[in-house]
Amino acid sequence: MPLKITNEHVLHLKRINHHKYELDKRGTYCLSFNRFERLNREQKKLGLIVDEQSIFVTKNARNLMTMVFVIEELQDNDQIVIKLDGNAASGKTTLAQQLSMIYEMNVIHMDDFFKKPEIDQTTAYGKYATNIDFNKMNQSVVKPFLSKDKICYRPFDFKTHSHVGEVRLPYKKYLLIEGAYSMHPSLKIDAGLTVFYGIGKYKQIKRIYDRNGFKRLRMFLKKWIKNENAYHKALETQSSATVVLKA
Repeated sequence: MPLKITNEHVLHLKRINHHKYELDKRGTYCLSFNRFERLNREQKKLGLIVDEQSIFVTKNARNLMTMVFVIEELQDNDQIVIKLDGNAASGKTTLAQQLSMIYEMNVIHMDDFFKKPEIDQTTAYGKYATNIDFNKMNQSVVKPFLSKDKICYRPFDFKTHSHVGEVRLPYKKYLLIEGAYSMHPSLKIDAGLTVFYGIGKYKQIKRIYDRNGFKRLRMFLKKWIKNENAYHKALETQSSATVVLKA
């Protein structure tokens, strides 16, 4: 069956040998056979068209493929830690879910470690991310990961405002921590890859309204986005990130 290529497929990766692809004559990128097989198997969900010789990438999947090729360069590392930070509603959670379809990785959401806001007076950046329980993250996620042990924690449920049943995750080489404040220095683990995912103001507002409704949008604009923007500015997360993406 011939490939159905449309104007939505804005990037063409042409296979030049077993592990390398050429992107519109602008450079070559390595891709392992296992990764190619995952992309091929999940191509419809990921917004790709894959055959033996090419990968056609839609506009919505450009950031995903950028991440894949960057991560492929880290394959020789014993452990791979990715911190995916950025603006609200930029697509961090969706990107993390997509990457977990391609790599055997544990995805940790910052929202699962929500707590009652409390300023940490002992650190220079303690006034940022006051609603994140970094101590819990360091003990239940970071410490066992570095020891190559299973990860166990009880996530916070925003509907019930309580911690729900325990999550148990077997050790995996890849650890992706996604969400606002994932690049905060109180999270005591070095990342081989830090990512800032940005979004324009008007697109951000529309996405939050579509996802959460007007009442929650007002809360985002009044409090959450204001706090997150102050954090990004103070810690210069965008300029210090290994990769910068735009929704």
